[in-house]
Amino acid sequence: MRIFITLEATTAWLPVNYQPMCRSMIYNTIREDFPELHDHFRSYFTFNRLLGRSTYDGSSKRLLFEGELTWIVSFLEERHGEVFMQRLVERGEFQIGTERFLLKEIRHESAGEVRQTQRITLLAPAVAQVMIGKKTHYFTPDDSAFVTQLEENAKHKYAMHFGEAYKGTLEIVLRPGRIRKNVTRDNGTLVTGWTVPLSLKTSQEMADFLYRIGIGARNASGHGMFEFQ
Repeated sequence: MRIFITLEATTAWLPVNYQPMCRSMIYNTIREDFPELHDHFRSYFTFNRLLGRSTYDGSSKRLLFEGELTWIVSFLEERHGEVFMQRLVERGEFQIGTERFLLKEIRHESAGEVRQTQRITLLAPAVAQVMIGKKTHYFTPDDSAFVTQLEENAKHKYAMHFGEAYKGTLEIVLRPGRIRKNVTRDNGTLVTGWTVPLSLKTSQEMADFLYRIGIGARNASGHGMFEFQ
């Protein structure tokens, strides 16, 4: 389930790397209903950045959000998304970090309602990583292992969720176009993601699955959300 939220901020100050705060807000909203979800080794949702008017203040290294903003949160399971929407509607507002935002509008769509194409646009940077010992190695788009790791990550998440290996077609292809590097800090760890033009050649089942949870690693930290072009 993908949830589209319109919110309003009078004056909301957030750090540049506010994604961990968004992750905590989502967990805290549904934790009483699903206490088992707080698991760092699995992703149950993903999200993009807050979109709207923001100003960077160099002295405090924070972002000032004002006015109407939009935010998209996507859940792997419908039941989690339904409860998340219900709790936000009941409260009429929510808090990210110490800042409060008013809820103006909320709607949702299911993956099956979306027209799927092979060309996709990333709404949040994709992370291709592998653990080497105790260190994390991040792949770059000029390395063929970048898309290979995105494919392997998708199969791993599928197997974790469904309890069986994915046996269908899956090919992620890097298309020509603009490439942007994005480095964020997540609880002291520097995370390197990339916004790149991609094609997703796979079954409808896998496309639906990835649309809900995102491509690549660290989805619950705000990475890998995409839309079909």
